[in-house]
Amino acid sequence: MKQVSRSALVAMALLAASAGSFAAGPSKAKSAIDEPDIVIGGGGSSGAMSLGTPRSMSVVAAPVTTASAQVWNVETRDVNLANTFQRWAASAGWKVRWDAAKHVMLEAPDSFTGSFEDAVAAQLSSPGIAMSGYPLEVCFYPNTPPLARITRKGDQLKECK
Repeated sequence: MKQVSRSALVAMALLAASAGSFAAGPSKAKSAIDEPDIVIGGGGSSGAMSLGTPRSMSVVAAPVTTASAQVWNVETRDVNLANTFQRWAASAGWKVRWDAAKHVMLEAPDSFTGSFEDAVAAQLSSPGIAMSGYPLEVCFYPNTPPLARITRKGDQLKECK
């Protein structure tokens, strides 16, 4: 059996994922890229490649496009996290409502990669916030424009699941 390099397998998976999403048209559901068919170096020391759950796909010739993930920067000039989230929201088409009684002051720059929701959730789950005496949480509402509401952890139990 002929061996195929890892980069070739990744390229084939991306091509297949692009073709599948191109044929299906735009969708708000998770794309094939969100759940890769191929996982390289799945945590084992052998560096072996493992295949995920197969999905049915038809191969259609389509232009190869790679979606680059957005980088969200925490800047000390924002002074506090509420201002950082407001800045991020403006570029992502979201609104932010800071309903926490306290603010998180910024001491150092940082960056997160992914969607707006991923970046906000990652920032709030960082140890400095999540393990503080005043942990915060975010609830995303599908309003128009969508809303990210920040509160003290536990304040949104009824509204946000």
